Amino acid sequence: MAQSDIPVPDHVQWWLAHEGCGALVWDGETGAVLGANTRVQHWLAGADRRWTPGEESVRDVFGLAFGTTPADLATWLGAQAPREQRVSRPGRADVRVVLLTWRLTEPRPLWATLVLDLDVVQPRSRPGEATAAHMELLYQRSPLMYFTVGVDGRIIGVNRTGLEQLGYARDELVGRPVADVFHPEDRDAARRQVALGFREPETTHAWELRKCRRDGAVLWVEEWARAVPGPDGTAELLVVCQDITARRAAEQALRDSEARLLQAQKQEALGRLAGGIAHDFSNLLTVVLGHCDAVRQMLPRESPVLDEVQGIREAAQQATNLSRQLLTFSRRQVVQPEPLQLDDVVARMTPLFRRLLGARIALDVVWAPGLPRVLADPGQIEQVLTNLVVNARDAITDAGTVRIVSSLVSASTCADDTGIAAQPGRTYLCVSIRDDGAGMTEEVQRRAFEPFFTTKADDRGTGLGLPTVLAIVTQAGGGMAIVSAPGEGCDVRVYLPTIPVTASQVPVLPDPRTLPGGNETILLVEDREAVRRVAQRFLVRRGYRVLEAENAEQALEVAATHSHEIDLLLSDVILGGMDGYALAVTLTNRLPGLRVVLMSGYPSEMLTRAAGVGPVFPFVNKPIDFPTLAQLLRDQLERSQP
Repeated sequence: MAQSDIPVPDHVQWWLAHEGCGALVWDGETGAVLGANTRVQHWLAGADRRWTPGEESVRDVFGLAFGTTPADLATWLGAQAPREQRVSRPGRADVRVVLLTWRLTEPRPLWATLVLDLDVVQPRSRPGEATAAHMELLYQRSPLMYFTVGVDGRIIGVNRTGLEQLGYARDELVGRPVADVFHPEDRDAARRQVALGFREPETTHAWELRKCRRDGAVLWVEEWARAVPGPDGTAELLVVCQDITARRAAEQALRDSEARLLQAQKQEALGRLAGGIAHDFSNLLTVVLGHCDAVRQMLPRESPVLDEVQGIREAAQQATNLSRQLLTFSRRQVVQPEPLQLDDVVARMTPLFRRLLGARIALDVVWAPGLPRVLADPGQIEQVLTNLVVNARDAITDAGTVRIVSSLVSASTCADDTGIAAQPGRTYLCVSIRDDGAGMTEEVQRRAFEPFFTTKADDRGTGLGLPTVLAIVTQAGGGMAIVSAPGEGCDVRVYLPTIPVTASQVPVLPDPRTLPGGNETILLVEDREAVRRVAQRFLVRRGYRVLEAENAEQALEVAATHSHEIDLLLSDVILGGMDGYALAVTLTNRLPGLRVVLMSGYPSEMLTRAAGVGPVFPFVNKPIDFPTLAQLLRDQLERSQP
């Protein structure tokens, strides 16, 4: 046989090397026989004709009247047990053969079949002895583990594959209770299965259990067992085992992946719900804040009612923070870095943290006074702190304490702790979230920021919390570190670069009487009547002429009628039908020089709508801070002046 003529990978050619029995390799996708040893070639083509690889399918070779697809053949021939088959070939006597087929390790599906008892093709002088030798060869070289077990549950025999895969010598296994090679937790089940095999000798029994190698490694095996007569007629149990450790690991990984996907889908659904609630809530708060500012403008400076109105406004601002937290949870916020005083953020969120921790876990906040600000997105920093507090809570199984501690450190300290390239000369604000929970092993710490890795139960974590926190902190120019040990709690440290303090960073609540205004014409588009009404009144009080529309289609009609009068479009992004972004693009194309300001409870919707290729218009978040809106309108209108 010329090996080069056979289109079989080199590393599986050894299947075709032994001449004691027939051997062939066939393609699992087409069923074509790709290679055969001399005995099978003579059987297929005869001694007077050259056999060509790929000419025949394995179905034709064995004269099978079934198995219309290669998958059917693989299922039938690959049953992992010897199969007897009478083969009929045109012009030749029928032969009876014993087949054993299994899949080879190969990126593409290749199968190998051993064929025993080809005496019709190549007669032997002592057929009985030859068949026994071939069966012994098959038994020893099979990729499956074979065991024979006595009625007392002890191992009588084992093939070479079983010894190699379990790592034992033959004399270490023969005579030993078969249950000893199983995992301690599965030994009782193994004894029950052996007893069942003897009790029901006409049935082939199958099960999956764990075996232990000599070195302690655990193997998952699929086993088939059936009672057979021994040499002296006494019943023995023939047990055939296949190592399925890799398959079980792949199946478990698939189940884990499906569970994470389901959890992510649940999180996405909750996020959409939270985002929708935040959007409607923002519209209501816009109305409340608008009326508060209107009352503040109409009351004299010395009116005692101003304090009451200010109380309403402060409560609405706190509700605004809640709305932003909902948007943070829904991941629909847009990144807007601004100078932040982190102690203000922590103080504002402390009531939320206490609710998250519950009554059994104390919260201790130790914030150093006079720390400089950092440049970061408020919503994202809230998300960072919330995630870390929730992780700290989940690490505490009973009562405990979560501590939030701040400090100012040098760039070198930050670099040593986090490994990031901290900017020399800069200072970094370190926020430490400590818990006295279970702690982490070194392996868990190494994988803590790995996406989808989690030590929490399936219903409590997706493995995306810490990776998201790290992404946010890295985007802000900072770094993170984890210090933990089993039983000693965990300290998660967030480092953010500080920025110099300037007078412009000190917030000053403007007097509504001094807010800027003008006499230009503004096209106001808002589908919520209450929001549109309060915005219209605010703009009129600022001196503007206001044209109203409740949707984009109506706005286009108004613009067609007043095309030369409109100076600025003020529109909500989320409208029925055409959205505010598309409306802005359409009108700016029709009316060159038109200024645009968009409003949205979902500012990220506007940027996503632009998709990085369209214009990005100025916008204000809902709930609207009307003093901020007044200044933004004025800035845009003055920019439009020649």
